[in-house]
Amino acid sequence: QQDMRHPDDGRPILFLYADQAYVERHAVGLVLSLAAVRPRCRIHLHVANPSEKLRAILQHLEPHLEGMPLVVSAETVPATLPVSPGIYHSCIRFVRFLQVLECNQQPAMLLDVDLLARKNPLQLFDDHPEADVVLAMAEFDPLWGHFFGGMVAIRPTTAGLSFARRVASLILDNFDKQTSRWFLDQIALAVSYDQKQEEVRFATVPKPAVASRTFAPDSYFSSVVNEQKHAENQHNKFKRTLLHQSGLAALLAG
Repeated sequence: QQDMRHPDDGRPILFLYADQAYVERHAVGLVLSLAAVRPRCRIHLHVANPSEKLRAILQHLEPHLEGMPLVVSAETVPATLPVSPGIYHSCIRFVRFLQVLECNQQPAMLLDVDLLARKNPLQLFDDHPEADVVLAMAEFDPLWGHFFGGMVAIRPTTAGLSFARRVASLILDNFDKQTSRWFLDQIALAVSYDQKQEEVRFATVPKPAVASRTFAPDSYFSSVVNEQKHAENQHNKFKRTLLHQSGLAALLAG
């Protein structure tokens, strides 16, 4: 792994985790959509198993990120894992997110790379100035869907870091015991929320207000479920527009 530190300029950090394939399919679109809404932040992209193509992608992406510095770190994920690759990547991002929080001691927000920004997500911090942790909640969903794993905002207070460490610990414990399953990341959020109620100042926002599956313009992000990621819909049309306008579509198609 490379250094995860950012310059200490007080800007919040938006943290993205993806393997190389997801960088090309999704993360570039998310970064371009963030550039369009111009949050005063830093972006941290952590890439699993990067290829030589990553350097060219970053070189083409950088001119579009004026005022939004990008730090990239990487790791090599072994072919043999205690869990399936899908579960590993969806969960280990919370461990890497904790490392970014601990290294930088600045407010940070973990984002699913298949989101597309519709408005400035830093407003979630501004709207909840006293919160250690801001979560997107689907109150009446089952445990694995109660909290949306695609957006978690944490201030590096003692309580905020305690919550982040608990989430990471539950994930790693399940990896060690080989009891991991789909939605372990969101189950870990729900369990940690329950365990940390008295210690952490939580703010919860309705999930549709954070990430809309209907491309609602008043949500912070547009979101798609797995079966819609390659469908003809407004989300993917928006992403194609961003890629063509930036000149990155041809590079990613090659």
